[in-house]
Amino acid sequence: MNKRVILTLLAALLMSAGVNAQRPDSAEVYMITCAPGDASYSIYGHTALRITVRGTGFDMAYNWGIFDFETPNFVYRFAKGKLDYLLGAYPYERFLEEYIAEGRSVWSQKLNLTTAEKERLFDLINENLKPENRKYRYDFFFDNCATRVRDIVFEAVSDSLILPVREEEKSFRQLIDPYQKVLPWLDFGADMLLGLQSDKKATLSDEMFLPIFLRDNFAGIMITRDNVSEPLAGPAETVVDIP
Repeated sequence: MNKRVILTLLAALLMSAGVNAQRPDSAEVYMITCAPGDASYSIYGHTALRITVRGTGFDMAYNWGIFDFETPNFVYRFAKGKLDYLLGAYPYERFLEEYIAEGRSVWSQKLNLTTAEKERLFDLINENLKPENRKYRYDFFFDNCATRVRDIVFEAVSDSLILPVREEEKSFRQLIDPYQKVLPWLDFGADMLLGLQSDKKATLSDEMFLPIFLRDNFAGIMITRDNVSEPLAGPAETVVDIP
């Protein structure tokens, strides 16, 4: 494991800072999307949450993508869904430094949540941060860093979301193929390991397992409150621009 990953993992494990649920009215929540990288585990991109609390200096990243890529048979376990991941919380500045060092663009979207919805979200995150809840068994399509963010936000605002209608659904295989072309050996291996499930059609919610699709779809999802609708997330603003 390289030094930067060791430091990130230690930070995530030792600095699992819960959200200050006492000040949801002063907090802002952002979804952070990171561009695909060059390694097998990063070619699909990455998603995390950022939470800030005005007047406190609180500025933390909540990252459901912590793992040890020195795990034996990592790529096989990664594709087959036999790898354990962790939720970690650490300073947003450190999170950004990692992606700048890897030469990956980063985008930020502010989530349009009420104070009550933020409070609910913070409670869910704090529960997830408990030692007995932080580990989860990774699933390539259905339980990863992006779906964890999707699901926890949806749960916080569960009764007021309207998803756009997708006229044509693609299969999971069609969705991941463009990402895997940069690593032909992974493209071939993933086709073999993922099997028939990758040929199933993905709903709009399903396709959010890919961070870029999550980013784009969140801006199109509407929240309706008291007969007034607004987007779940604002437009994606570039934080780190890597050509």
